[in-house]
Amino acid sequence: MTSVFGGMAQLVARLHGMQKVTGSNPVTSTEKLGQRPGFFVFGAGSDWLRIIWYTAMSMDGRIADACDSLGFLDAIGAWQGSESEFATFLTGIDAIIIGAATLRWLLRAGHGWPHGDIPTWLVSHDAMLATQVGQTAASFTRMEGDLNVAIDAIKTAGHECVWLCGGGNVAGQLLALDCIDEVIVTVAPVALGQGPALFDAPALTERRFGLIACHALNDRTARLHWVRTKS
Repeated sequence: MTSVFGGMAQLVARLHGMQKVTGSNPVTSTEKLGQRPGFFVFGAGSDWLRIIWYTAMSMDGRIADACDSLGFLDAIGAWQGSESEFATFLTGIDAIIIGAATLRWLLRAGHGWPHGDIPTWLVSHDAMLATQVGQTAASFTRMEGDLNVAIDAIKTAGHECVWLCGGGNVAGQLLALDCIDEVIVTVAPVALGQGPALFDAPALTERRFGLIACHALNDRTARLHWVRTKS
């Protein structure tokens, strides 16, 4: 992590920490998804795709401030194993979806695209944005319009576990399509008041999730893990 993100390592480690979920609910793990500890498959079949919205937010549900800054992540603080947990999470991910605002933030901050070894789909109307990423080891595909097209392409490519890397607008679109299967959020002890929301859309159909984990990472920060409940 540190070598990839440089000076941002501490913030990213805090944002992307991952811990194994335990409890009394019956779950099934899978070896097909990199044997990632804590990742559980509900109702997996031969033709399926799981999309995980994995991020951090403020106490009032913002994933950035009004200026699209992630400075609020400083308030999260460190916890034991925070840097190694994100690497563990990535072992179960075989594709990424990212929105234009998130990628622009990374590029402006000088971090580039740090996950070039994982096939990535960029959701953007900006044809020049993808060219700024440069050459990557894995495919980097820009798409716009109906997100069902991207989802179908990811399925066709044989991928099964997708990390939604950001941002709130893309999350809102995927939620509207009922394509968000898990939400894993680190809650920072900050209220921002303004900024993009976790699901940043003007109107959304109600979607219900079941809480399978909620615990403190340290004396100021909480981690919540929901899975989509469909009936």
